Amino acid sequence: MQDGILFLNPGSTRLPRGGKEATYAVVEWDETVNVMFKNMAHETIDSIEIKKF
Repeated sequence: MQDGILFLNPGSTRLPRGGKEATYAVVEWDETVNVMFKNMAHETIDSIEIKKF
């Protein structure tokens, strides 16, 4: 998050690079911003919570 803008690289579901697994991102925006990175089995592999200011 920079100057109120969320920059996000969700990964790739079709052509992941460097031998990494296919991923996508889910963003939930409410009182906080929650970003979850998920694999193709829809399992969360990483997440971050950003408090709005």
